[in-house]
Amino acid sequence: MTHAGLAPEWIERLESLNTLGDQVSSLPSPALSRPHLTGQLHLIEDSEAAEHFVQACYESPIARIGIDTEFRYQEDYPLYRKGKKEVWDLRSIYPFCMAFAVVSEGSLLQFVIDLRVKEIRSAVQRVLDLPVTFLVHFARSELSVFWTLGLREPEQIWDTYVAERAQSLGLFPVRSPGDGADEGAAAIRSEEEAEWRREHRLGLDQVLQRYGLVHAFAGSKAELQRSFLTKPFDSRLSPLEIEYCAADARAVAELYPFQRLACDQAGITMMLDRVVMPWTVTATEIEWTGVLYDRERCQRFLENAQRIRQQIGDRIRQFGIKNPGSPNQLANFLQTQNLDRWFPRTSTGRPSTTDRVLKQYQHLHPVIPLIRNWRKVRQLADDPAVHGRLDASDRRVHPTLRVLGADTGRTQSQLPNLMGLGRVFRPLIRAPEGLGIGEVDLAQIEVGIAAAVFRDDHLIEDFNQGDVYVAMAKRIFRDQLPPADLDLDNQTFRSRHAKLRDQTKPLVLGIIYGQTTHGIARDLKTSLACAQELWDSFRRLYPVLCAGMEQARWQSARRGYAYISGLRRFRTGTRAASNHELRALGNATVQGTAALVFFEAGNRLRRLLRAWEARIILPVHDALIFEAPLDRLERVAKLVQTVLIQTVQERFPDLRPRADVNISHPECWNDDGKHDSLERFLEDPLHAT
Repeated sequence: MTHAGLAPEWIERLESLNTLGDQVSSLPSPALSRPHLTGQLHLIEDSEAAEHFVQACYESPIARIGIDTEFRYQEDYPLYRKGKKEVWDLRSIYPFCMAFAVVSEGSLLQFVIDLRVKEIRSAVQRVLDLPVTFLVHFARSELSVFWTLGLREPEQIWDTYVAERAQSLGLFPVRSPGDGADEGAAAIRSEEEAEWRREHRLGLDQVLQRYGLVHAFAGSKAELQRSFLTKPFDSRLSPLEIEYCAADARAVAELYPFQRLACDQAGITMMLDRVVMPWTVTATEIEWTGVLYDRERCQRFLENAQRIRQQIGDRIRQFGIKNPGSPNQLANFLQTQNLDRWFPRTSTGRPSTTDRVLKQYQHLHPVIPLIRNWRKVRQLADDPAVHGRLDASDRRVHPTLRVLGADTGRTQSQLPNLMGLGRVFRPLIRAPEGLGIGEVDLAQIEVGIAAAVFRDDHLIEDFNQGDVYVAMAKRIFRDQLPPADLDLDNQTFRSRHAKLRDQTKPLVLGIIYGQTTHGIARDLKTSLACAQELWDSFRRLYPVLCAGMEQARWQSARRGYAYISGLRRFRTGTRAASNHELRALGNATVQGTAALVFFEAGNRLRRLLRAWEARIILPVHDALIFEAPLDRLERVAKLVQTVLIQTVQERFPDLRPRADVNISHPECWNDDGKHDSLERFLEDPLHAT
């Protein structure tokens, strides 16, 4: 029996245990002497050494454990590469080793486990099951290794990457204030460069520097990391590689107390512990699960994409815009139609025509939705996911979910951006054989949360009626309605007074998100005087909400950040707050709080759904999309609906939220059962909805 790398005193004690035979099982093991383990790096390559590793961890009073993994993918090249972005096959990970930096009463025990030895993986699981905090930097990597090996993730994970991101929400915007981003390819490159810089500052070596710490391999970290991606599967770990793996684990263990103190001082630790860190695991599991693209539908779309663009383009050209892809021509058109005054400006002074802006103002002219559709078709025709270039070895596409990716705290999806796929194109995502796709959406939840956060009893009462826009329309337009219609149920009122309800929604959302009366007049296609009258009516009906929102925006501007139910969204600078920045601060309060409640529900469902062999495949704003066996789909949908509602009510007991279920045509993801929306669009792109 060998004890390579272990201290003599430990070897002596372990061998003495072996001489006791069966009597050992009834006696407690003696405490191991940590001083002989401290200061050394122990490589674990066999079952015996693995047992010693477990015993050392179980008999030490552990404060925290830093971990890091090193791995490669089955292929030497990524599935897709564009600029600095790479997409690797998440399901083809081949782990080499895992490092543990065990902090125990001021001492540090360091182990590197060779994960290629299958017999010692059970020992790794026993340590991961310890009820202590495990520290990682960018949990996606470590979690993917755990699940590749069939290991359970630790119960308590702290991601130093996410914690650092939480401390900088709003400080490093990719876009300039006011959405005044320039248009065109150069602007896209500039935006990608800004995003890369923001992500670069969240790298472990950069984070360590901000806390006055130094990574042992700061100068060569990237090079060593890349070396594992081409390392032969069966080659031995070099001493340098072993030390590098241990250095990352040691770094996060050293960083944690300083970073946690900073989070404590910012008042965000509780929300990170309770919601955000568990959501990091949930989001990574959603990535790990992925979605299945319908390759037949993708092929039909690609075969027709050029024809559709030509057809839409011909219609656009009838309005005098010769090149639908030219932002300048669209800007000139808006100016000639006297519509440019509604649009935010780029740095060149021209109206911004990004898709986010066009979506907001597409009701102003029929050419704007045509431009958006033309762009969407072009974008999808170039999307690597639609072409099958992002298909992993399990035939599914695994998007990157960026936790706290938006400055409001919302999660973002990249490569592909499934959250922005568009309602018409959702059927590109299909269910596997024997499974169905369902969706549960928290209806009108941001209005309800705004009412609860600012404690407006009248708005809470209206929200609890089931359709807040119907309830509010009855109040706002009371003088225009027959008295008997005030008692109509929601469905009948929507049918009889659809126009009034449709006016109420943009009015309410516009006011909640800080829109001016000019903006409300534009959105409602009404006069400024009428918009002002509606605004005044809203203020009279909901004075508590209006006063609370106004105070919250200015208070946020003065103190430098907005509260997001336990997190903070910071201002970019100290100059006088612009209207755009005031709106952004107000939006973060409502949208960020809604996102955190949504995360908490997702965390609960991640575990509950396992008993039903179901799983979440995508979060989209306030909706969860899931897969479940067809014979259990209805019961799973009811479970998701119940958990979403209960989670909101636990946080805001006065609310009676509604969650809408869509399990119509579960063979594909769809918008309210419109499973053939893509086919209808391909047949008639000018009129299909």
